[in-house]
Amino acid sequence: MIDLEHRIDEMEKECYDSGLQKKTNGMRTLLPDQSIKKIDHIGIAVSSLDEGVNHYGDILGLELEGCEEIAEQKVRVAKFQLGDVEIELLQSTDPEGPIAKFIEKKGEGIHHIAFEVADIDGCLEDLKTKGLALIDDEARIGAGGSRI
Repeated sequence: MIDLEHRIDEMEKECYDSGLQKKTNGMRTLLPDQSIKKIDHIGIAVSSLDEGVNHYGDILGLELEGCEEIAEQKVRVAKFQLGDVEIELLQSTDPEGPIAKFIEKKGEGIHHIAFEVADIDGCLEDLKTKGLALIDDEARIGAGGSRI
């Protein structure tokens, strides 16, 4: 088992020794340890949901769990279950939507990693008061009716 805290300290020392400035700005303590329960899902931006489902289904050897459209976010979502983590493929339904803009700027690939937290409202408030820039100031409804 890897001692993550020790490895982070080693990496910070390596960066410092190589002349890089340590710029954590307290990032290691943005949320209390008990706030994060697990990785909930990984969102992957794709240009074509059909091609993405075939591609990622073949690569991961997983079966498609289902698809849904979230109109207010201008996105179609295809879901795979991988153990306790859901893999979500995201296709924009609008050329001006956030997923389309992401793909235009960075290409297809991992768009986000979502953590399940004990209290999303409290976590958003804590992060806001600590100066973190948020996409949304309040939780909204995402895929599967989850508050994100």
